[in-house]
Amino acid sequence: MVPLLKSRRSRLLVCLTLLTLAALLVGGLAWPRAEPTRARFARVRLGMPVREVEALLGPPHYGGVETPRRENHQDYQFQQWDTPWTNFVVLYDDDGQVVRRYVCDPNGAKVDWLTRLRNLLHFR
Repeated sequence: MVPLLKSRRSRLLVCLTLLTLAALLVGGLAWPRAEPTRARFARVRLGMPVREVEALLGPPHYGGVETPRRENHQDYQFQQWDTPWTNFVVLYDDDGQVVRRYVCDPNGAKVDWLTRLRNLLHFR
């Protein structure tokens, strides 16, 4: 049986590979991500395109097209970002431009503990 790490060069190569993987893992965890915060949400302006909003807040947790229940109201697109402390909602027109934004307090609405934990740990 021939040992895998017989030569000094093999051991050095394995050590460098492990160090590189560890550095990539730590770098990936420490790399700043776009997080939905009140300060970032305050920078969302009317007329801002979807891609700029997502660059500020990160990918949304929910989104879609809503059909209003009243006559003479337009369909609209929305995106929602949830945090354990608050929810951010942005409404867009047909051209993908911001027309309205809301901050919702989840204390008034029921948010289950599993959703709060996922949001806290950034599991989407």
